[in-house]
Amino acid sequence: METISFLPPEGIATIATVGYGRISATTMAERLASMAIMIAGVGYYSYVIGNVASLVTQLQQAGRAQSYRMTMIRSFSVDSKLPKDLRVEVFNYFSERTIRNYDSRSLLADMPSNLRSQVLEHLYGPLIASLPLFKGCPRTFATEVCSRLRLVFFQKGSLVCMRGEIGKEMYILTAGELEIVELKGTDNAVKLRPGDCFGEGAVLGDCTRHNTIQAVTNSTLCIIKSDDMAEILSGFPEVRFKMTTQYKERYRWGTLALQ
Repeated sequence: METISFLPPEGIATIATVGYGRISATTMAERLASMAIMIAGVGYYSYVIGNVASLVTQLQQAGRAQSYRMTMIRSFSVDSKLPKDLRVEVFNYFSERTIRNYDSRSLLADMPSNLRSQVLEHLYGPLIASLPLFKGCPRTFATEVCSRLRLVFFQKGSLVCMRGEIGKEMYILTAGELEIVELKGTDNAVKLRPGDCFGEGAVLGDCTRHNTIQAVTNSTLCIIKSDDMAEILSGFPEVRFKMTTQYKERYRWGTLALQ
């Protein structure tokens, strides 16, 4: 009768599969080894299959969420009787946005203040520190600003703000490229790139927009509402003075290309 060894691949292949091949375990040691290897194999395959199933489920959830949103957008467009061109623009805007399975605001709101501050500083601290407008500002000020920031997305060709409108927020460009429509095609054309900020006049009392800003590419920006910034600046008068001075200096020299 053939016996089984613990080392040869043929023996492992035999006792690691469901059922037996032409060689079966005969001694107690071989049976125990067969059981141990079978259990390990089942556990390994269960782990792999479980992870794959979890991944597929997450993808399906994201797909269902995206499908549900697009269905709502179609219904909204039809019920509102939007013109075809406008309907397509609305549809394209939302189709390019990623639907996430979590609400970052809710998650941050559930965190204790010290932990939330650490997370926000990790996410936006380097961005705030890199802005000339906020250079040298207290760390507590930067933390307060980070806690009020909100991400917005603008599709290529979309207008971020229009000249003459009343501004209610300031912007910080984090990804993409913007341009000033009034200066487009001139020698003084201005392109805004990640790290540029504009619209601070809206939080300093000059609420009228001086330029029309358009997205050259799909762009992501952080915005902070004028009411939120006013509340923050009330506790940091030195920062308000610095921001106001820089803003007036730019206005005097006619460099409000970022407003």
